[in-house]
Amino acid sequence: MNRSSPTLRFPSSWLVVCAAAAVAGWSPPVAAAPNPMTVQQIVDIAKTVPGFSYWWGGSKWKPGSPDKGKCTPNPGSSGCPQCSHSGPWGADCSGFVGKAWQVDKPVALDVAYHPYSTLHFTNNTTWWTHPPKAEAQLGDAFTYNKNGAGHIFLYEKGNVWGNVYAWECKGCSYGCVYGLRSVSADYINARRELIQAPAPTCKKHCEGTKIVDEKCGVGDCAAFGAKCVDDSLGVRCVSVFCPAQGTTTTCLPDPKNGKIATCVNGALKDEANCGAYGAICSTAVPPKPKCVAALCEDDPKVKPVAGDLCHQGKRLTCNAAGDLSDNPCPAGAMCLTTAGKTGPGSATCGPKPCGACDDGNPCTTDGCSNGACTHVNNAAACDDNNPCTTGDVCGGGACKGKAKDCGDGVACTADTCNNGACVHQANPAACNDANPCTADACGSAGCQNKPTNGACDDGDPCTAGGGCQNGVCKLGGVKNCDDDNACTVDACTAGQCTNAPVAAACDDGDACSVGDYCAAGVCLAGGVKPCSDGNPCTLDACVDGACVHSPTTGGEPLVACDGNAVVKTDPCTGKVVSKKACATGLMCVEAACVKPAPDGGGATGPDAGATAPDADAKPDAGGKPDTATAEVTPKPDTAAATKDTVASGSSDAAPSPRAETAQVETAAESKSGFSAAAADGGFVMADSSVAPASAGSTGNPPAPAPSCQSGPASQGAGWAWLLALCALGLTRRRI
Repeated sequence: MNRSSPTLRFPSSWLVVCAAAAVAGWSPPVAAAPNPMTVQQIVDIAKTVPGFSYWWGGSKWKPGSPDKGKCTPNPGSSGCPQCSHSGPWGADCSGFVGKAWQVDKPVALDVAYHPYSTLHFTNNTTWWTHPPKAEAQLGDAFTYNKNGAGHIFLYEKGNVWGNVYAWECKGCSYGCVYGLRSVSADYINARRELIQAPAPTCKKHCEGTKIVDEKCGVGDCAAFGAKCVDDSLGVRCVSVFCPAQGTTTTCLPDPKNGKIATCVNGALKDEANCGAYGAICSTAVPPKPKCVAALCEDDPKVKPVAGDLCHQGKRLTCNAAGDLSDNPCPAGAMCLTTAGKTGPGSATCGPKPCGACDDGNPCTTDGCSNGACTHVNNAAACDDNNPCTTGDVCGGGACKGKAKDCGDGVACTADTCNNGACVHQANPAACNDANPCTADACGSAGCQNKPTNGACDDGDPCTAGGGCQNGVCKLGGVKNCDDDNACTVDACTAGQCTNAPVAAACDDGDACSVGDYCAAGVCLAGGVKPCSDGNPCTLDACVDGACVHSPTTGGEPLVACDGNAVVKTDPCTGKVVSKKACATGLMCVEAACVKPAPDGGGATGPDAGATAPDADAKPDAGGKPDTATAEVTPKPDTAAATKDTVASGSSDAAPSPRAETAQVETAAESKSGFSAAAADGGFVMADSSVAPASAGSTGNPPAPAPSCQSGPASQGAGWAWLLALCALGLTRRRI
């Protein structure tokens, strides 16, 4: 670090960055005692933090990481805690000191751990003390916490009442730094407990072959083939093969004298193995030891001589320095070693003598050409030493014969030659005719296939119980795959039954269903057999496939007048269900007991007062009379004339509300042959064969006709008036 850097002065406002230490309720963790540390260990940690970013509440950094993190003040603020941080590394002031001191436990620098704040460092003595400020030592911390603000830094050296060198995580815009800073009167001194005393120191010196270092550690130079030397270059181990000072080349002891090294002030440098190159370390070549080719001279104390030598068929040349080089012979010549000589000067170039060229092969003709043996193929008769061949002759440099013919003309024998003798081995498998109903054999005349009797398999898994007859396998029974389902197609495939669904007509077993069909292998009913006879007085049904029509009652009884009594009859059987006479003073009109009209020309029914104005009726908002209370001109009931002819004053009169009701009810009752005529319970004839009553007739309406239809026709003008009054009553009700 640059110890001469200028004093760094900052406004007091940045000190709030460690104000988090004063937050109420923040209690440090309870843990075992921290490990002892030396002051140097604290300093070593402190030296790793400069350059990392300030991180409010942070306490981790990774030495050597290129990513230092970044602190950014919030808009309009001067710094933390109104700030944000990015990146994985950074620390605040108390997080840095806690990690440098390793309190309250050892924690790696790149692991977040922030147990204490300036509040604790200033006011507590958990794992530290507060010695006088004037006794500050390297590794102490200066801390303060006042009025919600605080700061702490690690002291190195300087005037504790003025400026000091320190390590600190200073603030968002400064980060973690080392430098000269001022110390105000608010700071107090804090010193970590469990500080180990520094290791003892010694003056480096020699004790025989042993060397003692500054930390009083002892090492033995002899263990490395060296000795301890204390001279102008200092106390050190010096190789026994080297002088204490200067640069020289030396040969190192080796069974093959193959190692060479350079000595630099007693230390072996650039050690090399001459033997790896087929050389030795020689001291006989001035001016200094060097690697010499062992082919040129293998004695390290004998000076090499120049000359040629042969090695692996090649000519090589040695010079007087022991260096070896290639020196090939001319084309067509080879390197020859002079008899009785070795080493440099023993080689000459000349043709190679052939020597013995017999290759021991009777099928080659051997010769010599320019020192090289030649072997030319021939076609001489020979013996291949195989008794099962004949006519042996040389070809392509090898003796070859023709295989001896041992064929006996029998197809089912394997004919071979064994040591010159023919062998005929019967092969019954060659006579297999693939017929399970024959016995196959190989005889002297060839294959024999005799018919057999017994069970056999025709190869079809869908058959069983086959048998042999005169050499032929007769089929057995076919596998039964019938599933008794008319909606599947049954088959046998590879011995397995299959029952595939089929779309077809079928019979589901119900005589009262028709159009039965197959679906997904199941027989389903298509529909129900029709049995309706069109008679509403019978109950229609299908029983065991036959239509049955049972008599039944006709539902609601028919109501009509019988004299001066109301009679109810069954519409189907014509039987009287009930008969009730009208009370004194009433008469039966249209199947109802009513009072006679005042003029004797008719009767007043339940709605006789329908023509009277409504006493409560008032004009509407538009000044028009209420239609519910207006006078109504009686008109004939055209609804009653829907099926029967009724006397009326006009043939084109509009139908009354009662007529609309009658039309709807007539449609609803069209099946039974009669229709309701009015809301008062009367009925009109639905059969045109029943003649209407005359206009001048009086008295009761006729009895019901035998056709189960009932209801009186109009009884003259009186009846028409009565119907009009009823229609008016219905009109008032609807309005």
